[in-house]
Amino acid sequence: MKPGKATIRNTCMALAITSLASACSAVIRTEAQATDTYDHWNGQMDHIPFLVHYPDGRLVETDRSGHPLAGPSATTAPDRVEVYVGTFPGPNATLCEEPPTAEQRALHPKAPDVVAALCDHTRTVVYFSDKAGSGSLADTGSYVVRVDKLVRKALGGGDPGAPDPDME
Repeated sequence: MKPGKATIRNTCMALAITSLASACSAVIRTEAQATDTYDHWNGQMDHIPFLVHYPDGRLVETDRSGHPLAGPSATTAPDRVEVYVGTFPGPNATLCEEPPTAEQRALHPKAPDVVAALCDHTRTVVYFSDKAGSGSLADTGSYVVRVDKLVRKALGGGDPGAPDPDME
């Protein structure tokens, strides 16, 4: 019996995620469906807001390059990347449905965590947790670029095993 395209794709995705997780400090999971391809989402992500939530209640809205969004708030955008800074036990598949609690979002100064998810309305496509140094979180724009790379690699973009100096 020949393996189907979905089986091959899922196997490749698992290998890519395993390679990526070992190459940097992020732990990535996927809820991807057959239509959640790199080509589909990479094109969409040029128009998707990245919403970075800080424990103090501050919200920074950017594009995938980390540039601030102009215009009305994008918090109700159906497709978006939600990024929460705080102290979390690990990736959370419900980030697209409900935000983390205030207790989870309290910042531990020595070991800040980030959880993030690519959202298709309330459906989570890809989500991850990341042990981020406070220095890397000081510049929201630069950190959003890291989030964008993690999401795209989880979707099968690029060589997940290749070293990436921006991911160190």
